Amino acid sequence: MRRQTPFSGPLALIAGFSLWALAFVVLYAAHGYSCAVGFNGARWVLTGVWLILLAAGGGLVFAFLRKPAQGSSDTAFLRRLGLALAVAALGAMLWTGMPVALLQTC
Repeated sequence: MRRQTPFSGPLALIAGFSLWALAFVVLYAAHGYSCAVGFNGARWVLTGVWLILLAAGGGLVFAFLRKPAQGSSDTAFLRRLGLALAVAALGAMLWTGMPVALLQTC
C-alpha cells in the first residue's frame, strides 16, 4: 500500500493560495477595523501580522522543499506543482501586503 504525505496529494495544490487568501482577508479586515476605531498604532500591528503570515508562507515552501519529489510520476508532479504554487502564493502575499508597511494606514 502506498503511503501519501500531506504534501503529495491534490489538496497540496491549494495550500499556498488558501494561505494567501487568509492573509489578504485578515489584513483587509484588521485595516478596516483599525481605521474605524481610530487605532494609532495600526501600521505596526498590521506590519507584524503581515510578517507573521509571510513566515507561514515561507514555512509552507520549506515544507515542500524538505522532502524531495519521489515515488510515482504523478506524486512527484503534484509535489513540484504544489511547490511552484506555494512560491507564487508567497510572492502574492509579499506583493499584496507591502502597502501595509509602506503607505499610510487611514
